[in-house]
Amino acid sequence: MLAISSWLEGCYSSEAFNYMWNFHIDKDLNREGSETSFKRLSQPAEALDDSKAPHCLEFRNTLDLLFAALRADWEYFAAPSDAADRAELGHAAASVWAACIQSLHTVQNMPDGHPDLKAAAAQMLETIPEQAPKATFVSLQGAYILSSAKKHKKACPEVADLLEEAFCLLEAYSANLVVMSLR
Repeated sequence: MLAISSWLEGCYSSEAFNYMWNFHIDKDLNREGSETSFKRLSQPAEALDDSKAPHCLEFRNTLDLLFAALRADWEYFAAPSDAADRAELGHAAASVWAACIQSLHTVQNMPDGHPDLKAAAAQMLETIPEQAPKATFVSLQGAYILSSAKKHKKACPEVADLLEEAFCLLEAYSANLVVMSLR
């Protein structure tokens, strides 16, 4: 991350970049005679923050995949057992779960990843369908993730937000498991 921010600072301070940034182009862009000029913005570009760090982006991807997997599971569950597309729904759910599991492993194996995001990924891996989790176990793992989120609320709010969303998704997963067990 430091290398990227150093590179960006170097780009923004270079003479070539400043020349291009300050260069004004007044050109007739179409036949009606409208003019467009490109001028320097009054505010500099935003610095990269922690929410755009690779480990945060990958964890965000994992959460998106988990949401998609839960939705696919529910669509499979809600489909009538004699539906013609039930096999396709099952295949779609399995495919999304496979992508989610791969993303969890990626987060867990990132060398510069945040330790609590790695721990959350490990806890979430224990709740995947092939482990046949119980709803109470999924809720318990969610509670561990929520307690981790609370300790980061002030120091690292981006990580806390990701962990809180993981907790919410695990709670929804737990509720889905309860409803699905009633059928």
